[in-house]
Amino acid sequence: MSREISIIGCGMGSKESMTEKALESLRTAQLLFGPERLVKTLGREGQRICCGYRTQELRSVIETAKEEKIAVLVSGDSGFYSAAPAYANLLAGLPEQFTLRICPGVSSLSYLAARTAQSWGDAQIYSLHGRAQNYYASLCAGEKFALLGGEGFAEVLKELCTLGFGESMVWIGECFGSPEEKVRCGSAEELADTAMDPLSLLLVQPKGNGKILRSCGIADDDFIRGDVPITKSEVRAVTMSRLAVGHRDVVYDIGAGTGSVSVECSIAAAYGEVYAIEKEKKALELLQKNKNRFLCRNLQIVAGTAPEALAELPNPDKAFIGGSGGKMKDILKCLKQKNPVIHVVINAAALETLQESIKALKETGFTEPEISQLCVSRSVTRGRYHMMEGLNPVYVITAEGKGGEV
Repeated sequence: MSREISIIGCGMGSKESMTEKALESLRTAQLLFGPERLVKTLGREGQRICCGYRTQELRSVIETAKEEKIAVLVSGDSGFYSAAPAYANLLAGLPEQFTLRICPGVSSLSYLAARTAQSWGDAQIYSLHGRAQNYYASLCAGEKFALLGGEGFAEVLKELCTLGFGESMVWIGECFGSPEEKVRCGSAEELADTAMDPLSLLLVQPKGNGKILRSCGIADDDFIRGDVPITKSEVRAVTMSRLAVGHRDVVYDIGAGTGSVSVECSIAAAYGEVYAIEKEKKALELLQKNKNRFLCRNLQIVAGTAPEALAELPNPDKAFIGGSGGKMKDILKCLKQKNPVIHVVINAAALETLQESIKALKETGFTEPEISQLCVSRSVTRGRYHMMEGLNPVYVITAEGKGGEV
């Protein structure tokens, strides 16, 4: 017996925002599965309704269902922050008598753009709904961006004002497809005290005179500093170049200090996760302040000592070691166990640390390290003269795991 499963993008949850193909699949379905709001609004008499949204719930329904045509309902568009891909992966393993089809829908962002006569193809998209992402780079570049998940929007608008971007134009869409649907427009400053529903969407065009406008190569003085060591901007620039952080990478900053590298990693991995591991109380306080200053929602501060503090963290793609506390080999062994091909960058100011790092990399199964020595001088004024004053030389060591066991 041939059986058909359709994953249907239901737009804003009304038939008016659904495609003809989606409506046809909805009309002929004998069983509907999806969130209660959708299945009860869009279902018809004679259809069996199963409320749920988890993949395991869908699996149970499919395994016991006798119906030939099943519709799985998802809100918005099937390809835009949707459960549809997870459902499709689950259903891909079904027996051959099942046919899977996906009907796209209208996304909330497309709907808001249409309601406000704005484009969204030039916007970067971030989600605060069950995620922690950093839109700071878009703010620095002055590029339009969209934010999903309204629970943190009041804080976002206040952040824009605090950083000098209160003039930014903001479009807010709330409760699309319901009687409470609402669209508002104004500056971040005008809307800063607006109460918003958790089912909301922001579209922002940055504008203002914010002073912190660099997303990489951030000046040392832009960080909140105490008497905790900081990776200087020139060294940080080379370190970040060697790390080559991707947008969705999971990154560790071990011995994070004030968090200068953590912050730049957070901005570079805007859709990823960054973990700053630090044991000193003063440094932890500065880390928190700099995290807030640069909107680093995707930066998690971990109080503790590596490698013990790494045990429960997600497996990393990249790791920066700015301080090892004499446990370099143990840290590298732990990193390689978590990811056999991990990409590691180590900064060493002392010859002993350089020696320890090279030896530990060899013993734990990393590639032959690439080593750069940075000798940086900065100008200082002496009367009417500008003299060059040297900073401490730093070795930047780069290596990758070879795979296999340590």
